[in-house]
Amino acid sequence: MILVRTANSCGSIPVSPSWLEDSGLTALLLERDVLDRIARNREHRSRLAFLDHASVVPLGRVRAMVSVHVVLGVAVIAVCAVGAALGFVAYRRSGGAGALVSHGLVLAQTLLIAQAAVGLLLLSDGRRAPDRLHYTYGALALGLALSPWFYAPVGTRRLLWFAVTTLVAGALAVRAFMTGS
Repeated sequence: MILVRTANSCGSIPVSPSWLEDSGLTALLLERDVLDRIARNREHRSRLAFLDHASVVPLGRVRAMVSVHVVLGVAVIAVCAVGAALGFVAYRRSGGAGALVSHGLVLAQTLLIAQAAVGLLLLSDGRRAPDRLHYTYGALALGLALSPWFYAPVGTRRLLWFAVTTLVAGALAVRAFMTGS
């Protein structure tokens, strides 16, 4: 008698060897055991065994990350337009920025940085944009939005610099959105 453990039962079933040979289960059990043993030995000896399983896990995560990149792209465009409009209105009224205007402009810059970071994560995962200009537009939008921190003059015109560069960064973000999808 041979004890065979099945997947559906809690224990083992006694089976005669002649029944196993007639049913073809011995070849199936032997083949499965040999293949499992070979796979375990391969993974045990390989230093990069985790790469064998890399394609199984992140497929859903990559799709989610692409969706986050698209949502961030829409948010960047909207916040850049609103932030630039607030900046222009504040410049025309008083020449100074209040808390709402400065937070709006900084939010646009923060979203651009987050957009670039998610884009770099996608790039490191092997996801590429269909058009190479997508990377150029994204880098130019980020650089342009951050440039007033270095080059804007001190005084009332500083707000105008931030508003103009945020508006142009939003336009570049629109172009990046168009070349990315």
